[in-house]
Amino acid sequence: MDYFEHFGLQPAFILDEGELRRKYLSISKKYHPDFFVNDHEKHEEALKMTSLNNKAYETLKDGMKRVAYNLRSEGLLSEKGGELDPMFLMEMMEWNERITDAGMGGDASELTAIRDEFNTLEQGMNAELWDACKACDSDRSEAALKRVLEFYLKSRYLLRIKESIDKFAAL
Repeated sequence: MDYFEHFGLQPAFILDEGELRRKYLSISKKYHPDFFVNDHEKHEEALKMTSLNNKAYETLKDGMKRVAYNLRSEGLLSEKGGELDPMFLMEMMEWNERITDAGMGGDASELTAIRDEFNTLEQGMNAELWDACKACDSDRSEAALKRVLEFYLKSRYLLRIKESIDKFAAL
């Protein structure tokens, strides 16, 4: 079942999280397995609904998981990910080189400077992603969806680089 349909919501990248939570709690209350302990069939159905409700809520309450869910629903995101702009990839290779050089050299102050600079880049990319999501909710065209996909993939890539910074910083 579609997670948005499960909660009676229109598919969207940006949601009213309070409304989502209210709907989640309402369904949780309605299908709580403890209410059906004397009826095996209804108890099993309640367990299935509770599982679906929890999984749908966990997916839709998290902004990045919700973006990925929307993109998968539109057939734009596969397990392999997608294509990224070669210029972006070159820039990321440069970041990786800087991080590796500073990390292997044990230069903690350089890693801190890289982390600060990288955080600024990441914040900007995430802002562009959410702007694209908001625009796509107004105009769910193929071009708008592809723009969301582009920024989503870039944001995921940035997350891997941030993990690399954190790994060297922990050494």
